[in-house]
Amino acid sequence: TNAVEYDADISHCGMKYCFYDGRVKLHYGTGEIVVYDNLNGTNELLRGGQIEPSLCNKLYRRELLPDSCLDTSIINNEDLLRNFILFSRANRSVFEDFCGYQYWRRAESMSNNNLKVKVCQDVLRARLLILENASQQTKEAALQSYLNALISSYNSTLISVSADEQELKKHCENELKRYKDELKNLPRGLWLRAVAILNLPMVYRILYRIHEKNVRRKIEKVRKKAQSI
Repeated sequence: TNAVEYDADISHCGMKYCFYDGRVKLHYGTGEIVVYDNLNGTNELLRGGQIEPSLCNKLYRRELLPDSCLDTSIINNEDLLRNFILFSRANRSVFEDFCGYQYWRRAESMSNNNLKVKVCQDVLRARLLILENASQQTKEAALQSYLNALISSYNSTLISVSADEQELKKHCENELKRYKDELKNLPRGLWLRAVAILNLPMVYRILYRIHEKNVRRKIEKVRKKAQSI
């Protein structure tokens, strides 16, 4: 209905994330309707704002789809990579913020070092491909997306001693150094993390582990509350 009413090439909605431990997370359910032009839609997607990267909660005009996959070997973050092409081609997209898609998420284990490294490598390859193919008007958002992925991948290696993960960690450090002049364009929170990684790595490691413990504590509290209902 929205695709027809707004003559939109992409129409999408919010999502309800359901976890098997009883937790529920809404994205977002405000009922708001927002129409994006080509440039604003692509930038909003890359910045991870209202437009999240999944393919499953979106309808696309068929003409957008041919040859929209930049790399078929990437199996993690492939949704964002393809949506980057699709939103870049769309003249207009419309988002209605009702949670019309229910997404069940299992608790994924990253205890397998090879799996963790493969996931991070795919994510970094996808974000770098986006950066390399971004227009001048979307380059800043694409760079922010890539730097964010570097920081996240670096974080995933902080408590590891495996050779593969240490190699990934070093790669992330080197890439952050390569783009150090661009770090000032990051949101303040990400900028602080990047600067700490490059200049105070030991302090960053301690603070990050404290942060992770607090996050796990909050999740456990929500899980117990959900299971008691």
